Amino acid sequence: MRVFLDTNVLVSALSTQGLCWELLNIIAAEQELLIDERVLAEFEHIQTGKFGMQATMLESAVKNLRELACVTSGDTTLAEIEVDDPDDGPILAAALAEGAEYFVTGDKMLLGLGNIGEMCSVSPREMWSTLFPVGK
Repeated sequence: MRVFLDTNVLVSALSTQGLCWELLNIIAAEQELLIDERVLAEFEHIQTGKFGMQATMLESAVKNLRELACVTSGDTTLAEIEVDDPDDGPILAAALAEGAEYFVTGDKMLLGLGNIGEMCSVSPREMWSTLFPVGK
């Protein structure tokens, strides 16, 4: 299964060590984890600006993410999907171009898109339920 993680999921994973942390580790170990260069750049910006992460810690976090994931170059654009944030269109395009089956995000607007082609836009909780269905 090819799973693309949005920036907010990565930030949450490395900030709280909760559900998103578990998802990151399980997907990296058992599925194919996809991350785009723009997501990593946004992750770095948020971690330093909003959370004040020190440069050495940030460098280590980004290095570890690069080792865990297939990092896409994201050279595509996606004009046919209307999104409120102009930064989201290219990230969605990168996920589609890489054949992601799931786009995991906490962004309500992106979750509202539902399926985009063959790719499902799901919350971290929905991804967890997909990986570990109850009663099966």
